Amino acid sequence: MKTLTLALTFYRGFFFTSACISLCCLLAYWRWETMPVIVVVSFWFKIITYALIFFYINASKRKEFYYYQTLGVSKTTVWVISLSLDFALFAVSMYITNQLYHA
Repeated sequence: MKTLTLALTFYRGFFFTSACISLCCLLAYWRWETMPVIVVVSFWFKIITYALIFFYINASKRKEFYYYQTLGVSKTTVWVISLSLDFALFAVSMYITNQLYHA
């Protein structure tokens, strides 16, 4: 439970950016409903932005990772939980958008 709480604390640092990117993907998917390729483009756009967020956070918050390591949670664990949670939210929101507007 402690690990999840720490990962959520870490995720809060880039939640707004990630939510805005997800919203852009959802709006594009909603707008261009006749183009099935938009799902693939949205997926890869999200993956590319994950890489950019990863490198930016690693560079700008290097010292913050010592906090998590001191509490017994590795840097990899924090990243995996945070990005998995974000991608799960993205996938669920894409599914909901599909059911609401394209079903």
